[in-house]
Amino acid sequence: MTAPSAPSHTYYQASSAPADYAAPGRKQEYAVCIVGGGFAGLATAISLLEAGQKNVVLIEAERIGHGASGRNGGFVFGGFSLAERALCRQVGAPAARALYALTTGAVATIARRIDQHVIDCDLRRAGVILADWFGDAARLAARRRFMADTLGVDWRPLPREELAALLRTERYGGGLFEPGAFHFHPLKYARGLAAAAALGAQPRIRLAGHHQHAARQRTLGQVDDADHAAAMTIETDRQLVAVHGAAAVARLLQADMLRVYPQLQGARVEFAWSGRMSYGRHQMPQLGRLPSGAWYAMGFGGHGVAPTTMAGEVLAAALTGDGAPLARFAHWGLAPVGGPFGLAATQLSYWGWQLRDSVAGRRPPGKMRPP
Repeated sequence: MTAPSAPSHTYYQASSAPADYAAPGRKQEYAVCIVGGGFAGLATAISLLEAGQKNVVLIEAERIGHGASGRNGGFVFGGFSLAERALCRQVGAPAARALYALTTGAVATIARRIDQHVIDCDLRRAGVILADWFGDAARLAARRRFMADTLGVDWRPLPREELAALLRTERYGGGLFEPGAFHFHPLKYARGLAAAAALGAQPRIRLAGHHQHAARQRTLGQVDDADHAAAMTIETDRQLVAVHGAAAVARLLQADMLRVYPQLQGARVEFAWSGRMSYGRHQMPQLGRLPSGAWYAMGFGGHGVAPTTMAGEVLAAALTGDGAPLARFAHWGLAPVGGPFGLAATQLSYWGWQLRDSVAGRRPPGKMRPP
């Protein structure tokens, strides 16, 4: 087994050509300044351009897709980090259905942009499978009924035998197939999206010695000093710190891989990397506007490919005068997370979930019950 010494060295970096972008002049003014070259920032930029907004600039301290946007699993499907039943409990079924539809709409938007801009990102339009790790057919069937009856989403059931033949493993129970979903190379997509937006946005600018100004403008009119507010999207995936060495990640990966595919015993792990995910305490994206007038989009928590694109659409609409989509997220804001104590509590919760799943995964099929 081999693994790179630097956890920042990902398969995606190794399998795509680096891209650079020209910086603007030393002092310019823009209608909109976007901070962060991840999916949310890029989606905001291209959504603004598609809406006819000119004079947009995007700034990134590292490189396009440097953080989570360029190192995730590449699965593109609907939904949020917050579970669908919890979403319904919090805002009611009709609002939850509308919110979920925004994410499936974002899946379609991503596919449309790939086709429209001829983005070479190893696209696989083969759907996505939710596989049952616990062997609980009743739980899987209940989720399918809930998604269909409450959210209007029809996932095709995959019996255990069909799934085993398809995936070449006996580890899973049945599964649910989401046909509209797909898989891609996330870093190639991010760079392709940046190239598509390059005429109206400059995706890589180092700010040292430069002065960039966003034009003063009124958008939603919800902030007292809106006439003097810079329009800015804040996107946080550039704040990743790798938390595990590549060799340790490779060992964990290989152990999990062999639990599903024992026939891969002896296979080499050539790339391994890690990073941090940003969660809101409420497990929903954090979209809105600060009292200073700056706009923000963050906290996509491990389920962000479609929601980041959705966030770009929502913020672009708000910046061009339509605040209705953004108002759907008023229920969730910038909830305090408790600083280092919050991080510790989150890590303990995560370990608890891992332990629960580990115990449940050792039980014979059929012993789990729907929550």
